[in-house]
Amino acid sequence: LVAPPGFSLGTNGECQNFDWSGTYRPLVYSPPPLCNCSNTSSTAQLCTLVLMVSESNVWRAEVVASEIPMSFKMSVINPLLLPAVVENFWRMEFWANQVLYSGSVVSSWPVYGLFQNLSIALVGTEQRAGAMSDLLFDFTPSVFGTTLDIR
Repeated sequence: LVAPPGFSLGTNGECQNFDWSGTYRPLVYSPPPLCNCSNTSSTAQLCTLVLMVSESNVWRAEVVASEIPMSFKMSVINPLLLPAVVENFWRMEFWANQVLYSGSVVSSWPVYGLFQNLSIALVGTEQRAGAMSDLLFDFTPSVFGTTLDIR
């Protein structure tokens, strides 16, 4: 599994909160997955999850059966900035004996920039109940925007 640039899957080889979904455990003898990130000079960090299958086919015909859904969940840390449109995809590949058997990509979710140093203050002389008061909004946006929506 390859995450879009900037997404963090874990640190020091450990995936954040990885767990198989539900009660079905398809790979009971395999070690937990490894999550690693690498930084490149031109882009944000690129993180991968590698799940090595160490099952035996002694008790079953197929180690990873076809057409059987597999599902896991884990935590990720979203990037501060949205990846480029052409890079904002998750890629999963299934390899065996250094041969690519299948793969797919899925579009990621939108990542909204944060406001840094956000503060809101009641200012002016009219601060009593029922009066029209003034508010001072002070912030630093982390991304470009064209509209500010305050609710």
